[in-house]
Amino acid sequence: MDKFEAKKLLQKLDTIQNFLSEKDLPRLERKLDAEADNLKRNMFDDWLRSIPKSVKEIFYGKLTYDQLYSKFFPSVLHSSFSKNEIVLVFSILKSRNKMEQYQLKYSEKLSNLKVCLQFIKENDRSKFLSIFQNHDIKQKLLKAKEFAEENKNVLSNIQYKRENEWDEIAESFEDLDISLKNKRFEYLNPFVNLDTEKSKEDIIFKIIRDFLKNKILFLSEQSRNGVEESIRGIWKNLKEEELSNQLNSLPIEMLKKQIDNEQIGDVLDNFDNVGQVISLSLAEVSERYGLNMQQSAEILKQSKEILNDLKSNVYPKLTLDKLKGQRLQLLHLLNAYKNYPDEQAIEEKVVIENYRKLEEKLGNLEDIAPNRYLTNFIDSITFKYWCESEAEIYRILDGCIQVNSTFRDCLNDNLNDQEIKALFEKDSATFYALIEEITGNKKSYNPSDLPDYIVHEVQKTKLNLKGFKAHLRSYQAFGSKYIFYFQRTLLGDEMGLGKTIQALAVATHLSNQGQTHCLVISPLSVLENWKREIEKWTNIKCFVFRGDKAIKEQNLSKWEESGGILLTNYSHCRILKESRKNIDIDFAIVDEAHLIKNPATKRSKNVNALIKNCKYKLLMTGTALENRLDEMINLIDFLNESLAEKVANNLNNKTYKTDIAQVYLRRKRKRSFT
Repeated sequence: MDKFEAKKLLQKLDTIQNFLSEKDLPRLERKLDAEADNLKRNMFDDWLRSIPKSVKEIFYGKLTYDQLYSKFFPSVLHSSFSKNEIVLVFSILKSRNKMEQYQLKYSEKLSNLKVCLQFIKENDRSKFLSIFQNHDIKQKLLKAKEFAEENKNVLSNIQYKRENEWDEIAESFEDLDISLKNKRFEYLNPFVNLDTEKSKEDIIFKIIRDFLKNKILFLSEQSRNGVEESIRGIWKNLKEEELSNQLNSLPIEMLKKQIDNEQIGDVLDNFDNVGQVISLSLAEVSERYGLNMQQSAEILKQSKEILNDLKSNVYPKLTLDKLKGQRLQLLHLLNAYKNYPDEQAIEEKVVIENYRKLEEKLGNLEDIAPNRYLTNFIDSITFKYWCESEAEIYRILDGCIQVNSTFRDCLNDNLNDQEIKALFEKDSATFYALIEEITGNKKSYNPSDLPDYIVHEVQKTKLNLKGFKAHLRSYQAFGSKYIFYFQRTLLGDEMGLGKTIQALAVATHLSNQGQTHCLVISPLSVLENWKREIEKWTNIKCFVFRGDKAIKEQNLSKWEESGGILLTNYSHCRILKESRKNIDIDFAIVDEAHLIKNPATKRSKNVNALIKNCKYKLLMTGTALENRLDEMINLIDFLNESLAEKVANNLNNKTYKTDIAQVYLRRKRKRSFT
C-alpha cells in the first residue's frame, strides 16, 4: 500500500466516521419528509373541511391559510394514515441503532486505521528515497501498511451497509410497539417546527377563547342584559349620591333622638347634620369634645345604624326639575329596556349562556390535552372523546354566530330629552315599576319630600289602635305614625286628606298607652264637627269646654278625673288656662293653626301658654306654608324654639326643607291618592 492509496482510504474513512457520527440516512430522511408533509396536509385538510364556515372566518381573521397550516399539529399516532410515516421513523431508528453499534464496535479500529493511514501518507517514499530513511521509521511503516491492508475491508463493509442496508426500509418490525411506546417523541419530530406549540395553549384554541371573551363582553354591554347592567350601574351611582345628600342633610336631631344622654346631646349640638358625625373617627370624637371612649363609641354606633338604615332604604328621587345627567340617561335606558324586543332579548341570553358554556367546554378539552401535539399522548378512547368535544364546540359556536348575526341594535330609544321628560311626567309609574323589576329596589310609600331615613323610621313605628273604628289609608297611617314619632309636629295636608282622622288615631294610641288627657283647640265653627268625629271614630269620652261657666267647670273636672278629649275654641283658651294653676295635657291638637301664625296676638299667646309644656303637640292647617316661610317659622316656634331659630338662619342656604322634615308634613291630594 503506497501513500496514494492511503490518502484515498483516509478520505473514505473521514466520510464513514462523519456518517457514523451524524447517522445521516438521506434516502430514508427524504422519504420521511415527503411522507410527513403529505400526511400533515391530508390531516389538516380533513380537519379544516370539518370546521363550519363561520368558525373558519374567525381563524382567518387572525391567521392566513399558510399560517394556520404551519401551526397545525397532526394527531399522528391516532391516524390510520400514519403507517408509512411510522414505518419510516422505525426504520431510521433501527438503522441508527445498528450504526451506533458499529461505531462502538469499530471505533478503536477505525481510529488506529486512521493513524496508520496518516503515517503511511506522511512517510511512504519511493524505492530510491527509502534508502535514506531511518530504520525505525521503516519498521513502523511496514507495520502500518500491514495493519491497513488487514483492516481496510472494514471501510468497504460499512460503506456497503450504508448503501444497501441501513438507508433502506427495515425488513422486520418486531419491536415496533416497544419503539412507539418508548420513543414516541421521535415519531412526532418530523412535524415539529417553530410555529407548533408542544406544551402550552394551542393558537387555535386561543383564537376561539379570545373570540368568546370578546363576544361575551360585547353582548353583555350591547344587549338588553347590557341595558339592565347600565341601569343598575346608574341606579347604584344615584343611590350613593342620594345617600351622601341625605346624610349631609339629615338633621342632627335625628341622632339625638336615638341617644338619651344629656351630655352627648350637648355635644351633638355642635353638628348640623348626621353626615358630619359619621366622617369622624372614635379618637376624633373623644378628643375634640371631651367624651370618654364609651360615649364616643355610642355616638358612632348610632350614627352607623342610621347610615345602614339609609343604605337599605335610600331611593333616588326622579323629579322633573332635576332630570339631567345620569337621571336623564336612566330614563332613556329604561325606555329602551321597555321597548326592547322580547324575542331578541331571550335569544341574547341564550347566546351569552352558550358562549360561557363553550368557554367551559374549551377548558375541559384543554384539561385533557391543551394542544394537538399532546393528543398524541392520550389513549384512543380519550382521543375520540377529545375530537368529538372539539367538533361540538365548533358546531355550537357556529349556531351562536348564526343567531348572533340576526340581532339588531335596540339600544337607542330614539327620543330626545324633552320627549323622554314628557313621557316620564305622563307615566312615571311605569318607569318606577321598571326600576323595581331591574334593580329589586322598590319605592316605599313617600307622598312627601321627606328624607328616606325619616320615612323608614316613621314606618317602623307601631300604633295601638284598639277601639279606633276608622280604616286608615296608607298615607293617613303614615301621618299618624309621623305625629306620634316626632311628638311636636305641624300637619299641613291639603283639605280632604283626613287630618282629623290622623289626629284621632294618635289620640287613641296615646290613650291606650295611658296618656289619656287630650286637648283639641279649634275655631268655634268646627267644634261640633270635631265632637261628631270623635264619637263616630273612637271610644274616647268627649267633653266640651265652652258655654255656661258651671257646665265648663263640670266638664273640665270630669276630663281631669277620667281622661278623654277636651274640646274648646280659641277664645276660651285664656279662660281654660286661668281656671287651673296647672293643667296636665298629654296631647294638644290645634286645628286651623294658621290662625295663630302671628305670635304677637293675644290668641297666639293664650294658646302657647296653655300648651307650652305639653309633650305631644299637633298643629294642623290646610293652608300651604311653603311660600309663607315667616308664618311657618312662627308656627314651628310653638313646637320647637331651637329648630325655629335654626330654620330662620338657614333660609338663604335653602336647607330649611331638610331641617323642617322632623316637624312639618304636608301631602297633596293628587300624590296621596295615586
